[in-house]
Amino acid sequence: MRRIIFIIGMTLGLCFCVCARGQVKKDIWSEVSTQLSMYGNSKRHMNVSYTWGYNFTNRFSAGINIEDDITLFKIDGEKDHYSNITAGAKLNYDIIKKFIGFQIGSGVTCDNKPWKYLYYDAMLRLKTKVGKVIPTCGFGIRYYDSMSKSFGNHLRGYVSMGCVVVM
Repeated sequence: MRRIIFIIGMTLGLCFCVCARGQVKKDIWSEVSTQLSMYGNSKRHMNVSYTWGYNFTNRFSAGINIEDDITLFKIDGEKDHYSNITAGAKLNYDIIKKFIGFQIGSGVTCDNKPWKYLYYDAMLRLKTKVGKVIPTCGFGIRYYDSMSKSFGNHLRGYVSMGCVVVM
């Protein structure tokens, strides 16, 4: 019985030490960013996103985001565009603290437009900290899983520029 109590005590102590060591950073932050991609003449995407997030540790954070996504299509020689509002979530991990980070995310369209989709996102971003402001530049890919029969699924590469403010 003593052995079980000792093992449970040591396990709980180890968990407490790991959590205390990992929970160094507790910051709330917000980010504004824009993404731009081009597919030649058939599809062009641009979106502006606003994210609210929380730093769980010095390297790991999560956030929820709202995006205004504009897509320009050229189908059978006719140009058209769609503007969608999307909501989603992001997870961030700093590979090299305060310099290189990796971000994954997912979201879904919120409005009742002709083109509805889910998206899955992965981005590698460079950043630097200047006081409580962190300018960012990223390179990523986004997969659109279309829920509309008139539009197919597609993958796009993009460049992102943004700014994070730690509160």
